[in-house]
Amino acid sequence: MAFTEDTQWIQKLMDSESRLLWENPDYAARVAPYLRAGTSPAAVEETAVEETAVEETAVEETTEEETTVEETAEDSEAMQQLRSDYEGMSTQLQNLIADMKEKTTVDRKSVYDTLYNLFVTELGLPDSLMDDVMEMLIKGDSDLAVTQKIRQTQEYKDRFPVMAQRADLKLPRLSEGTVLAMERKYRASMRQAGMEDPSLDYMTQWLVGDVSEAELQTRIALAETAVRTANTETKQQLKDLYNIDDTDLLNYYLDPDRATDIFEARLQLEAAGISAASVRGAGAALGLGAAERLQESGVQAREVEQRLGRRAGLLEDLIGSEGLAVDELAEGEFGTDLEAATELQRLAGERLSAFERRSGALTTSEGITGFGSAST
Repeated sequence: MAFTEDTQWIQKLMDSESRLLWENPDYAARVAPYLRAGTSPAAVEETAVEETAVEETAVEETTEEETTVEETAEDSEAMQQLRSDYEGMSTQLQNLIADMKEKTTVDRKSVYDTLYNLFVTELGLPDSLMDDVMEMLIKGDSDLAVTQKIRQTQEYKDRFPVMAQRADLKLPRLSEGTVLAMERKYRASMRQAGMEDPSLDYMTQWLVGDVSEAELQTRIALAETAVRTANTETKQQLKDLYNIDDTDLLNYYLDPDRATDIFEARLQLEAAGISAASVRGAGAALGLGAAERLQESGVQAREVEQRLGRRAGLLEDLIGSEGLAVDELAEGEFGTDLEAATELQRLAGERLSAFERRSGALTTSEGITGFGSAST
């Protein structure tokens, strides 16, 4: 019975789904001792399965370990490659940074040199102005920002007072290049006239007044004329007619603040000269209107002196005959006033007739001798 059961057990075991395990020689060898000891097939199968599971787990763990090792090895190779790539990129980056630093240094030096050439070499500002420029550039200030800061310094303001003066008058700003160019033209015009270089104050006045090179040359010519021709009488007439009380006519006509309109100033000088000529010829100065009308008619001062000198007697009052005013005499003589010309002609005829009557025809022993004094 026991044998039968054993046989049945063996048969069941052989017929079980686990029989596939028997095909594995290692498995058969492991379960043989259990079979001889009469251990339950389920226990044998369970034990075998457990051992198989253990082996499979061990195999899996071994495989995992091997995989991990392989992955670790692969990771290590990847890390090494990554590290190598990083080091390569780091070297490139460092080189790039070095190049940028070098370029930045060159750029700063270039900007510094440009600013130095502009403000020191060209504009004549002191070297001390540049002491803080490189530091500002290193801090990151742009060339424009540095330029603006330089323009705020006292050294710059002292050299270019025209900037502040034009700003106060709401006039357009002039560039430093324009100022320098105009200053060169001003100096050239003065030297050409044989005059000294103008001062910064004069050039600032001209720049503020927008005096062009052509206008300055006109002013210089007028100033030279004034110095050459304006005698004491002319200067007095300038004062009397136009309230120009300036003994230094050269500086007066060069100054756009005083002689604001150079063309008008020329007319004033000529009119004053005509009035002064009247003083020399007729002994009396002309009024403003008469002097300007003669000037506008193109009458020259020398003509006034000569012709009024011959007519000066008509200014005197005679018994029964009132003399002319000097303005009437002058405008009548040169025809700038029709009424004055008519009055001059009437008075001249009247005086001539009176003279003729007074002189008479003198009778001597020799008869009538005509006008003039009698001779014996």
